[in-house]
Amino acid sequence: NGRLLLVAQDEVKVLSAGGRGVILMELEPKEKLLQAVAVGAPGLVLSGAGRGGKPSSQKLAGQSLLPYVGKRARKGKALEARRVTKRRAFMLAEVLPSPPAPLPQAGEGSKQAGQSTPTNPPV
Repeated sequence: NGRLLLVAQDEVKVLSAGGRGVILMELEPKEKLLQAVAVGAPGLVLSGAGRGGKPSSQKLAGQSLLPYVGKRARKGKALEARRVTKRRAFMLAEVLPSPPAPLPQAGEGSKQAGQSTPTNPPV
């Protein structure tokens, strides 16, 4: 069975002293979490084996991701039948890259030649 769960990044806490970790998704006793990835606005591509072992893929982005948004440690939503077969198809998600930030144009900004600005300003 294929299920997908999208949670906000701030729901996954970072434990300063280590510990046992956090539960990302609730699983049935014999289920395994196949993959956990960070997904941005461009979405992701699910790929695996379809009917007869034929490779198949499906892009999920924008509005098609909304049904899978939920709270951390929940079961998630089952993928639609066309995205996963009953024969334990191995599904992998490939995260689509975000477009790079535009570079500043010549003459923009307050930097003069040879000067640099700190990347992490003092707090």
